[in-house]
Amino acid sequence: MKIQDHTLNNFFEVHFIIHEKQDNSVLLNGTYFINNKKYYTDIPLDFLKFSRLCEKLIGLDKSKSIWKRLFNNNDLVAEVSPKKHLNLSMLIKPEDLDINTNYKLKSA
Repeated sequence: MKIQDHTLNNFFEVHFIIHEKQDNSVLLNGTYFINNKKYYTDIPLDFLKFSRLCEKLIGLDKSKSIWKRLFNNNDLVAEVSPKKHLNLSMLIKPEDLDINTNYKLKSA
């Protein structure tokens, strides 16, 4: 199911969840949609915050699936694509990521 871009406005869409061995956080790689424009960025989240966010968005079982893919391998860097591995789009509100949405963007 394809979601129209106008419904994605002011959401962060996760493309990859990345974890580096011995690190205490994950990195969310994705697209932030602001005023019908796309901004590609990475957002770090500590394990506890990410775990709570995942359970809220996709439920406990799918969250466990993400953790297994991130930790049950021998790679130095592990990544999970929600679309590829879970067959879902992971859309996060900026408030859930502690992103300030009260700003005015300026063009150069």
